[in-house]
Amino acid sequence: MQTKAFFLRSAGISRVVATVGFALGIVCFFALRYASATGPLPVTDPGPASGAGVQPVLSGNGSGTAPGGVQYWNNSPLNPFGSVLSGDQALKNPTCADLGYLPSNGVFDFKIDNDPGAGSNGTYDVPAGGGVVSPIPNGTGLGYNEITLANNNGQFVDWASFPGIQVDAVIVKGGPSADVYVYHGAYAGLVSDTALHTPVNPNNLTYYGISHIDFCFHYKVEASKTVNTSFKRTWNWSILKSVDQSALTLAPGEPFVLNYSVILNAASVDSDWKATGVITIVNHAPFAAILSGVSDIVDGTFPGSVNCSVSFPYTLLPAGTLQCTYVVPLPDAGTRVNLATISVDTTSLVGGATASASVNFASAVVSELDKCVRVSDTNSAFASAFGNPVLCGGDPQNPLPKLYGYARTIVGGNCGLGTYLESNTASFVSVTNSAVFGSASTSVAVTVPACKLGCTLTQGYWKTHAGFGAPPFDPTWNLIVGSGGPGPNTVFFFSGKSYIGVMNTPPSGNAYYILAHQYIAAKLNQLKGASIPPAVLAAYNSATAFFSNPANTPAAIAALKGSNALRLSIVSLAGILEAYNSGTTGPGHCTE
Repeated sequence: MQTKAFFLRSAGISRVVATVGFALGIVCFFALRYASATGPLPVTDPGPASGAGVQPVLSGNGSGTAPGGVQYWNNSPLNPFGSVLSGDQALKNPTCADLGYLPSNGVFDFKIDNDPGAGSNGTYDVPAGGGVVSPIPNGTGLGYNEITLANNNGQFVDWASFPGIQVDAVIVKGGPSADVYVYHGAYAGLVSDTALHTPVNPNNLTYYGISHIDFCFHYKVEASKTVNTSFKRTWNWSILKSVDQSALTLAPGEPFVLNYSVILNAASVDSDWKATGVITIVNHAPFAAILSGVSDIVDGTFPGSVNCSVSFPYTLLPAGTLQCTYVVPLPDAGTRVNLATISVDTTSLVGGATASASVNFASAVVSELDKCVRVSDTNSAFASAFGNPVLCGGDPQNPLPKLYGYARTIVGGNCGLGTYLESNTASFVSVTNSAVFGSASTSVAVTVPACKLGCTLTQGYWKTHAGFGAPPFDPTWNLIVGSGGPGPNTVFFFSGKSYIGVMNTPPSGNAYYILAHQYIAAKLNQLKGASIPPAVLAAYNSATAFFSNPANTPAAIAALKGSNALRLSIVSLAGILEAYNSGTTGPGHCTE
């Protein structure tokens, strides 16, 4: 059940209500008849609830006289104002002007007159600036500035409005009075309502037949919008390369198979989420709309930039269209609501509007950066196996990480190279941006022994071939130079003897002579053309440094006995040189 309200104030928040003064039997009758119809307001009414929840705020079923000073507030967004009704004025034949809705304030009156009944159902073109029409639908299918009546049986009526007009109030006149429906507060902006009716005829307990329906309305622009979503996806690539060996010793020309692995991977990072689109504003009104601005915001939190290519305030002429583009940066791909608001100047007779649309990234345009890379390798074996493949992130036919495995045969280099690195590099570069690239290298240390040139002879050979009797003199001796030389008589460092004098001195346990005999033989073997391995050369150089020290004389070293550390190191060097001279290491022993 519903209560008629005679006083409506400030956006529908506060209402002063008065119970309709009917006999208890009348109230019970209607309560039973319409028990299944309910509305959102906690009021009682002798008629069915309005489908949209808006009840008549002024009814002719009052005491016959409205309270003095009843005030109705216009909910037009253009010009809030009020007017005062007194006496019986509101209960008999109220008009939009009586409610304070005046054309000078941009609110107009459209009346369907002459007892609109069931035959009046249909669509009506609303004349420019309002007017009065007969209850014969005359809609021409404009799709705007039209009102439709439905389910009109002469006592109840439904209505719906088309874009371009906004209904502020409806007066349903019947018998000596009318019911007035005001749409503001929680109901502002409704575009349809149901089951509006006239007051009850107390003589027969039925609603009066409808004599006319008055729509108080204002014009507003029609707004619509599109939403396109996009974001950037950046692919970050990485590359690894490995080989199954780290170091090798190969003979000259010796082949060896190395197995390489190249692994590429990528991870994507999304950013720069945006909602973009077009806001379309159409003025269906017979008056120019004075637009003061267009704004766009997502979820009331993320404002966008709007470009209408005009300056505001902007006059949008009747039948005119203005299109604006907008961009809204967003923090992520969440689903949100995008709202465009068209504001109008306070002098505009045409109201503003809003348009909303969902922001959803399910079908977003994705700008993928560095999605694909080209892979290469300095090893020709890679190109032989794979060419220069292009690898793309997110490719289900080529999932990441991607492994490229291949084999390469290397061959030991020439003798005498020593240790060298067999190095190579795998790399990638973006197919769209050469500034995006990466690489990974690997190396194998390959050692090739020194070349075995010539041959070696023992210290006994060199002592007996120094030119002092048979066997014959070996001229290699003449390559030794220095004081007293050249030849066997050259002074040997700080020994106080010549080379041949040292060779002819028995060691008798003196480490000086033990090393000197092998040192002189190793020197002559090299002068004769025998190659020397790196380890032997290192021992030979250490011996040279030892003999070059004036403190190291035969007498000084003879004083070293047994396990003395210096003596042991001297003897160790002698052993390395002896192995070289006898052919155990190095190029081998000569056939004498």
